[in-house]
Amino acid sequence: MKSLFKSFFRTDELKSESGLSHVSDLKVGDMIELDNDFSLPNVLRGNTFQVVLRALYEYEGEEEVEWVLKGDDGTTFFLSYDSEDGDESVSFGLKLTPVDVEKIFNLDEFSTVFDDEHSAVLTDITEVEGFSDWLGSTYLRTEYAEPGYYHKSGEMEAQGEPFDHFELASNCGKFGLDIDVWDGGETDVSISMSRPINIIKHYWGHK
Repeated sequence: MKSLFKSFFRTDELKSESGLSHVSDLKVGDMIELDNDFSLPNVLRGNTFQVVLRALYEYEGEEEVEWVLKGDDGTTFFLSYDSEDGDESVSFGLKLTPVDVEKIFNLDEFSTVFDDEHSAVLTDITEVEGFSDWLGSTYLRTEYAEPGYYHKSGEMEAQGEPFDHFELASNCGKFGLDIDVWDGGETDVSISMSRPINIIKHYWGHK
């Protein structure tokens, strides 16, 4: 992967020739470089990532694009974009294994996320090495079992794979926790952090 990055990562001519200047225009093969900002985890700060997949999440009355990014060490991250009242931001997500979930969260407390009778609040958060920069101190549930469809192609050409979406946000508004429960019970858990869009320093379009 490093040799690929070195051959692709040449000059800003790639940016001007491709016309790529906004996250919403990213396609498979494109690359981004993040700012060397101390608000980012070390694994993201100042590094370059390539888009390896552009997928689409379909909700009732809403669509959300997700870009899958890979760094030169092969680590996978998830990128999404949001614009609210003129403020543009991007979120970087990191998928957790079941073992990671057990280490970070109190499982009894975590189970309340799936309880529709009470408002889930997660406060028993353990800072685990490699994840501490991705975690808030308190999470509040903001979405409960929202039905959705996943389109790996990035287009709504046919009915996608169905899932139920649970979402929590940290009390500081910077961090998120996303849980997708698929048919059959398989569950994906991801943690995320939100930053202003200008945290993306450069774009390089794939020719």
